[in-house]
Amino acid sequence: MSESARPRILIVKLSSLGDVVHSLPVVSALRRRYPQAHLGWCVGRKAAALVAGHPLLDVTFVLDAQAPGEEGPVVRGGWRELGRSMRAHRFEVALDLQGLLKSAWLAYLSGARRRVSYQTWQEGAFLLNRVRAVPPARSKHAVEGYLDFARYLDAPGEPVEFVVPTCPERERRAEALLAQVGAGKEAAMILPSTLWESKQWPAVRLGETAGQLAAWGLRPLVLGGPVDRERCETVVAAAGGAAVSLAGKTEVADLAPLLARARLVVGNDSGPVHLAAALGVPVVAVFGPTNPTLTRPYGERVAVVRAEVACSPCRRRRCPSLICQDRVQVADVTAAAGRLLGLAA
Repeated sequence: MSESARPRILIVKLSSLGDVVHSLPVVSALRRRYPQAHLGWCVGRKAAALVAGHPLLDVTFVLDAQAPGEEGPVVRGGWRELGRSMRAHRFEVALDLQGLLKSAWLAYLSGARRRVSYQTWQEGAFLLNRVRAVPPARSKHAVEGYLDFARYLDAPGEPVEFVVPTCPERERRAEALLAQVGAGKEAAMILPSTLWESKQWPAVRLGETAGQLAAWGLRPLVLGGPVDRERCETVVAAAGGAAVSLAGKTEVADLAPLLARARLVVGNDSGPVHLAAALGVPVVAVFGPTNPTLTRPYGERVAVVRAEVACSPCRRRRCPSLICQDRVQVADVTAAAGRLLGLAA
């Protein structure tokens, strides 16, 4: 690609929350290499808050048939609306970081003649993507794997830079919510929920961990959506009332400003935990069925706690025994938290 030209590049990465977080450095790498480029991103509705309004993007396309419309650089709509809008931006290259038939179809609808994806035959995406140039990240971290797309366009991946969009309104909302629960600058965010059953460390043990954090002078706040209320309340009860549940009081767009204000984050392998690490917040993450070498929270102030069992990592969403989670003890997690906080050896 010509350095003097203004290349028009579209990223297609729809989900999940953690995967979208791990993809964010691609935007930074492309913008560094091509400062005049016209950069767009096509994302799914659930992860849209991590991309919409990104300061390094020119436009965001959100696959959301329930709320079509255009507001500044954010376009929402179904397949037909997004296809029409993406073609109007005359993208030359589409980078399909998802590698599935759905994302390949969106890359095709964009009108980009050069559609780049993984060197796989997965889900028939190869039928629509013209260039299968990026090897699957089977032995390195997902962040490095996604950055291979930037490297394919001659954009160096280093330094790895996470830029997470936010806005003054969400920042004020976060400040107000923390003031309301008296958290100040000593908030410890507890994240008990995940999409996979097998990734959930027992809520009671998270609560006991929160109780120890409270004894150290931190204010444990339990984050979750409306469907997580029961699990969050279990954490609060196990903490002896030392924690406060914020279940149902926040949206995805609130996560970045809230997590950025935490002194510590403790949780399962989940999107919000990956977001906290991307923001540079100290993170303790409990891993079970997934491989931390490939998908651990990406950052320097991260501690992964896991049990060494023969069947892990199995990548099973459900497990009858959950032995990998059961063998992780509260003492293991609090010791890791203490080291990150400088309170223990």
